[in-house]
Amino acid sequence: MNEYDKYLHPSYSQEGEDRIILDLFCDVSKGNYVDVGSHHPVRFSNTHLFYLNGWRGINIDPTPGTKVIFDEVRKEDINLEIGIGAKEEIKTLFMYEDHAINTFDKSRVEFIYEITKQKVKEERQVKIKTLKSVLEENEMPRIDFMNIDVEWDEINVLKSNDWKRLRPKVLLVEILDFKIDSLKENQIHQFLNEISYSFLCKTPRTCFYQDKTNPTRYSP
Repeated sequence: MNEYDKYLHPSYSQEGEDRIILDLFCDVSKGNYVDVGSHHPVRFSNTHLFYLNGWRGINIDPTPGTKVIFDEVRKEDINLEIGIGAKEEIKTLFMYEDHAINTFDKSRVEFIYEITKQKVKEERQVKIKTLKSVLEENEMPRIDFMNIDVEWDEINVLKSNDWKRLRPKVLLVEILDFKIDSLKENQIHQFLNEISYSFLCKTPRTCFYQDKTNPTRYSP
């Protein structure tokens, strides 16, 4: 260890999202999170840093085998191996070598092949539940932040919740086609404005929104 190591700040996120969240909730010692499309308990995780700091939450991912590793690493979290969508049904999950890009969206499959030539390795039939039903079944005292990263199906996840009752202070949503100069035309942005969430900031992939009715301490 050298004299400069004290300036190092750990991050488990893909783009440092956890450091932004940590700043937004600097006055919260132990909070709660929900991670939809959680992928892995450590890799690309926007919640692992908070678990290490005593926070607890719900991790949701449809990829077979995900629950086993989450139960091992996140023993005190609620870990669910299901998909989230607009209604309860069975859908086809298109799976890749890298499970981080698994998707229910057929157009996403076509896009991935066009750009990277990666092919689907396996298809699985997966149970889908609404976000509203999952949050009601696994009630938490409050939700400080929610992360949604489901490879082009984010709008269906958002529309499946009851936003009058179950509102995190901060929402992280992956929006890959986000363009700041045409922000008002984006359907996810439009929907979040309708339910009283305002745009806060972004990384290349992830957009941060906060509840207008219950903002974090560090509000613009």
